[in-house]
Amino acid sequence: MKRFLSLTVGGLLLSACMAPVRTATPVPAVPAMAPIAEGIGRVSVSIHWPARNRQVQLIPFDASMARIEVFDASGSLQASASVSQASGQVQSSVEFDLPVGSSHYVQVDLDAPTVTRIAAGRSQDFAVRRNQVVSVPVVLEPIIKTFFGPISAYSISGGTTASRGFARIYGVSVGPDGTVYFPDFSDNGVRAVGPDGVERVVVGQVTDTATESQGTAATVASDTSEEGGLASQATARIPHGVLAAKNGDLFVADTLLTSPGVRIRLIPATTGARFGSQREAGHIYTLRKGLGSFAAVGMLQDQDGALLYTEQAKNEIWRLAPDGSASLFVGNATGSIGDGTLQADASLTGPWGLAMDALGNLVISEWRGFRIRMLCRASGTYFGLPMEAGRLYTIMDSVAVRDQYAMSVTPTPRQMAFDRRGDLYFVENLSNSVYRVAHTDGSVTRVAGGTQTITNSLQVGDDGVATSASFQLPMGLAIDGQNRLYVGDTNNGRIRWLFQ
Repeated sequence: MKRFLSLTVGGLLLSACMAPVRTATPVPAVPAMAPIAEGIGRVSVSIHWPARNRQVQLIPFDASMARIEVFDASGSLQASASVSQASGQVQSSVEFDLPVGSSHYVQVDLDAPTVTRIAAGRSQDFAVRRNQVVSVPVVLEPIIKTFFGPISAYSISGGTTASRGFARIYGVSVGPDGTVYFPDFSDNGVRAVGPDGVERVVVGQVTDTATESQGTAATVASDTSEEGGLASQATARIPHGVLAAKNGDLFVADTLLTSPGVRIRLIPATTGARFGSQREAGHIYTLRKGLGSFAAVGMLQDQDGALLYTEQAKNEIWRLAPDGSASLFVGNATGSIGDGTLQADASLTGPWGLAMDALGNLVISEWRGFRIRMLCRASGTYFGLPMEAGRLYTIMDSVAVRDQYAMSVTPTPRQMAFDRRGDLYFVENLSNSVYRVAHTDGSVTRVAGGTQTITNSLQVGDDGVATSASFQLPMGLAIDGQNRLYVGDTNNGRIRWLFQ
C-alpha cells in the first residue's frame, strides 16, 4: 500500500503517445527537446504506470488520470498538468520550466473515472536551479474514505433516542454484485449497501435504515423467526458473522447465548438444494445451532461448497459438508502450535477470521494466539516459507509486528482477505490498524490506521492518506472484485473504503 506507482522527476523526454497536457502556470511548460531558457530551471516529471492486469494490479483497474501540481516555498501554484494513460503506455512525462528558487514541492493526486482522489503523494522539498534539470521522487499512497455511515443505533446501555450511539459493525463481506453486507451488533440485524449506495435491512430487528432500531440486546423481542420463513420477517440475535458467497447465498451467525442459542443461518439467493435439503430463495434456514460462544465469526466456503466456520471459544474450526453433515476440521486441544504440525495434530488459540487463496490454502487468524497461520493444501512456497500440504505454518507473528512498529500492545488479528496479487490483509483492533502480509517474503506493512478516535466523531481522517486515518476497534475487512478494501470501523459505526 506504500506504493501504487512510482513517480519520478527527472530528465526524461515527453512521450509522443501521451495524452494532451493541461498547463496552468505563470511560466508555461516547455515542449520536449527545447533548450532551457536562460535564467530558469527545468522540472521534468515522469509517471511510470503500473500494468493494468487485474491479477497483478497495483491500482484500481479504472484509474486513469494523475493531476500534477508544482508549488513554491510560499505554497503558490507554479505549474500543473493532468496526465492520462494511453492504451499500452507504461510511462508518461511532463516538463515544466520554472523560476529558480528553493523549497519547491510536487503534489500528485490519482483519480479514477468515478472516484476523485484515490491516491496522493507529495515530494520532498527541492530547489529549482538555474539552467539545470531537477530530479525528485514522489510516492503515492492510498486515500481513505467512508463508504457508508456513520450508522446510529440505540446504545446498549440505554434504549432511548437520547442514549443512541453508533452501530457496532463486527464484520464485512462483499457479494458478487458488489453489495456490501455487515452485521449490525447494536441493532440486532444484518444490513446491506448496494453498489448504488442504497441501504436495506436483510434480516433482523432494524426498522429505520437510517438510524433507528426496535431496541437493544437486552430488550429485543423474543425470536419469532419461522424456520424456512421469509428472511425479511425474521429476527436476529446479536449477529457477529456474515458471509456473502460467490453464488449470492448469504450466511449469518447469531451469537446470543440464550435461547435459541448461537446458530448459523442461510438465506439462499436462488431456489435449490443446499446442505442436504431443498431451500427457497429469500427464505431463512438454520444450518447449525447450539454452538460455542462467538461461533462462526469467521466463515468461508471451501472449493467444494462446504462451509468452514470458527468456534473461537472452543479453539476449533468446523466443516459443514454440502450434504449438511458437520465435522471438526482443525483444532486438537492437546495438539501443537509449532510450524509444520499436521492438520489433525494442530492446536488453535482463539481462531477468529478465515481466508482462502486461489489454490485453496486456508489462512487462520488466532486473536488470542497473536498470530496468523496457514493450512497448506497445495505444497509450495508461500510468504517466503516452503510448505508441505496438510501442515500448518505461522505466516504472521504479532510479537514481531509489535516490535517492528514499537507498539505498546501486541496485535490481535481479526478478519482477513486476499487481494488479487496473493498478498494477505488483516485488520487489528488494538492498534486500530490494517496490515498487509506480502506473499513474496512474509513482510508486514501497516497500510491504514494506527491511531484511535477516542469519541465517535467525524474526525476520522476521511479523504486523507490511509496511514494517518483513525479507527476505533476495527474488526471487519473485505476486498471486492475491483481490488478495493473495506474496513468495518466497529465503534465508529461506519465502513471505511480505500483503493489498493
